[in-house]
Amino acid sequence: MMMNFRKTVTLLAASALTIGIGAAMASAPKSVPKTALRCGWFDNPTPQNASLIDRDGEWVISVQGGHASTGDWPPKFKPSQWVRTNAGSYGYGCACFNVSVDKEASQITHIASAYARPLSACRNDKALKASEPYNPLK
Repeated sequence: MMMNFRKTVTLLAASALTIGIGAAMASAPKSVPKTALRCGWFDNPTPQNASLIDRDGEWVISVQGGHASTGDWPPKFKPSQWVRTNAGSYGYGCACFNVSVDKEASQITHIASAYARPLSACRNDKALKASEPYNPLK
């Protein structure tokens, strides 16, 4: 009889441990994509079309009817940090984005955070100076 009791206790303990580990794994946070800080010209010329132009090139944030990054964007720009290039509030500014990217597709897949910078920060950066977006209203 003692033998059966020990086996039962051992099996119950093993089952409880297995259930506990399974529950912990189910509630564990999913892996967070690796992010990097990218700073440059944030260009939003028309609805749902936006990109970030940094020292490595142009990164697509959103294309109307196509790719759209998840996360928190656009950053909040003061009027002095934004150049209007179209009707409404469309235009460009200088910003930094903490992002996950698909390098092969040159797409930003997720935006963890973003913040606006003075226009002079991009205009005075040698790697960005020639990449300032076109302003048809000029």
